[in-house]
Parts: sequence; C-alpha cells; structure tokens
Amino acid sequence: MSPQMQHGDRRSQGSPRAFSLSESSLELVEDYPFSSTLLAFGVGLGVGVLIGQTIAATLRPEPQPLSRLDSLSQQVCDAVRNAVPEAIARHLPR
Repeated sequence: MSPQMQHGDRRSQGSPRAFSLSESSLELVEDYPFSSTLLAFGVGLGVGVLIGQTIAATLRPEPQPLSRLDSLSQQVCDAVRNAVPEAIARHLPR
C-alpha cells in the first residue's frame, strides 16, 4: 500500500472537523509561507528559552542564608544609610 493511500485512510478515520482544521491550516501555510516560518521560529525560540531557563534554574546552587551577624550588620548599614544625607550615603558600602 502506498504512503498516500495510508495517509488517506488515516484522514477518513478522523473526525470531519479535525480534517477541515488541518486543511485550513495547510492553506494558511501555503498562502503565507514566510509569516508561517517566522511564527514557527518564534514559538520554537520561546519554548527553547523557557526550557533553558528551567534547566539553568535547577543547576544554580541554592543561595546560602545569611548568618545572624551578617543579617544584623546589613540592617545596621541600611539604618545608617537611611539616616544620613544622600551625599554621605553614596560613599557608604552597600
């Protein structure tokens, strides 16, 4: 049996609505090949970026929690920075 006949058999087994949707999408691709290619490229790029971000997030080490001394030191620095004028605050360490 030829591949075209097998493909035709699968079409007859599906629903008429699915067949009409696939035909209309094929017509759109044939009518707008450049736009269809750009759309497929954009969707693929977006999915690739999302997958890459997900993989990169799992490979990053967990941030170490601050010790109590580091946390207290940061709070004191923030309080001093907020209490002094801006001209002095910009010279303080972050």
